Amino acid sequence: MKDVKTIIRDLRAANVRLSFSGEELAIEPHDALLSEDLLQKIHLHKDSLIAWFRKNQQKSFTNIPAVASQESYVLSSSQRRLWLLSQLEDSNVAYNIPRVYLFEGLLDTAAVAAAFHSLISRHESLRTVFRDDETGEIRQWVLPPEDSGFQLHITDLSGEHTSAALHALVRAQVAAPFDLAHGPLLRAAVIRTAPDKWVFAYVMHHIISDGWSMGILLRELLQFYEMHTGTTTFQPAPLRIHYKDYAAWQQEQLGSQPGQAHQAYWLQQFEGELPVLELPGDRPRPAIKTYNGALASRIMDASLGAGIKTLGWEQGATFFMSLLAAVNALLYYHTGQTDIVIGSPVAGRDHKDLEDQIGAYINTLPLRMRFNPDWNFVQLLTYIKDTTLKAFEHQAYPLDELVGELQLLRDRSRNPLFDVLLAVTERERDTSGVEGPGGLKIRSFEGEGYLQCKVDLSFNLIETANGSFYAGIEYNTDIYQEETIQRLLAHMEELLRSVIQAPLVPLNQLNILTAKEKEQLLTAFNDIPLNYTERTDVLTSFKKQVAQHPDHIAVVFEQSQLTYAA
Repeated sequence: MKDVKTIIRDLRAANVRLSFSGEELAIEPHDALLSEDLLQKIHLHKDSLIAWFRKNQQKSFTNIPAVASQESYVLSSSQRRLWLLSQLEDSNVAYNIPRVYLFEGLLDTAAVAAAFHSLISRHESLRTVFRDDETGEIRQWVLPPEDSGFQLHITDLSGEHTSAALHALVRAQVAAPFDLAHGPLLRAAVIRTAPDKWVFAYVMHHIISDGWSMGILLRELLQFYEMHTGTTTFQPAPLRIHYKDYAAWQQEQLGSQPGQAHQAYWLQQFEGELPVLELPGDRPRPAIKTYNGALASRIMDASLGAGIKTLGWEQGATFFMSLLAAVNALLYYHTGQTDIVIGSPVAGRDHKDLEDQIGAYINTLPLRMRFNPDWNFVQLLTYIKDTTLKAFEHQAYPLDELVGELQLLRDRSRNPLFDVLLAVTERERDTSGVEGPGGLKIRSFEGEGYLQCKVDLSFNLIETANGSFYAGIEYNTDIYQEETIQRLLAHMEELLRSVIQAPLVPLNQLNILTAKEKEQLLTAFNDIPLNYTERTDVLTSFKKQVAQHPDHIAVVFEQSQLTYAA
């Protein structure tokens, strides 16, 4: 039983779940890729896992009830927050969720349009709008399929195809704001760039979707496409419930005994003075939060990903926990703070009824870590493992409810509770040429992106299909310059290398400087001539050097454990 609980725990930490039907286990989401070690554990303990599922499903599983038909319906916690954010000038577009693919082969655009209309009929969330009722309360209104307002945009650039024209059309799709009161909150376009090449873009507002939902939409769209081209007789069973039913059920759960226990846990985690991450920026923080973003990334040596994963396994920690520990250590080096909150997204689909639903189910866990800089990395990792496991046990409590309960003083320049996000993908799927219906080749569209940064920094750490280790940071360009973020990535690389080589060295003694920075600090700065002829002294000259090189000097003192008061 201990092995089964460990597997369930590791799956939950990887944002993956097992489902059980008949005598078979299935991984959700269907395209999740797990480590070979975890897959072997699942295979080895399959019988024990099935027995565990049987026992727990009989004991605790109850269907989410369908609500009675009404004119309008209550919002979920995340929908309520997203609607409020949409009222701000810049944040509506910030919560667009786009996907862009390249299709190669014969494509029937009429069948694509028909497939979308079948999807919209099947999923109520794709034809839901948000407006107030006669009492002034914001509610969700489900429109009939024929009133959804959706139209597939089809453009032929095959005769005049230029990169600029193509990217302008894609940006027009993904960057335009949505009208939440009237809809539709789904847009899609097919752009023909050659006789057998097409760019397919679709975008939804986060209030009706999340990352998992985007995958469901594409999968079912292709199935309906096959049906409308006569290739298959695909006819899915009607959905028993829809998002409106989940929203009503969620609000009931918050008042239940388990809901109150979840609330008590999170309120305890955030009792006392709450930390604000003081990571130095290159520009003054705007008085009102902005969402202008860019991405900086680097491919790190595969040995770093493998090394930090092995170090985690030795401590019973997942890849995510190991990297969370590394990011906490990195932020400590750049801020000196040891009370840090990092947000991490979770699918929010623990209930079996939600597996094939399109909607805003995702939740974000605010992981607060309070650690001692005298700890070594193994001690930090052990603490983070224990804290993260407890957080996952209480992941059903919505972040939006917690923010409301804490009654935070509103700071319009920041995200509530945290300024940094972390998402970890243990093994990325190779999308270089997926086979679609009718021999259609489908791959991710590599082009000029459109990026809105919801927090100051968002770490995306991925073990790629070829074994290398990708590290990307989305950052707010109104606060940081690319040079600063690239330096942060370089420091992370050095930190990983240090903890893999010396996991028992205290955190405040680990090295994060690159060889070039060490050379600059130890040699180049010492070569700066001091001029004593102008009635100055050593302290005055040193102050000038601090003014000219503040970032590097600060790092020198951190690494040397010295202090300087101007």
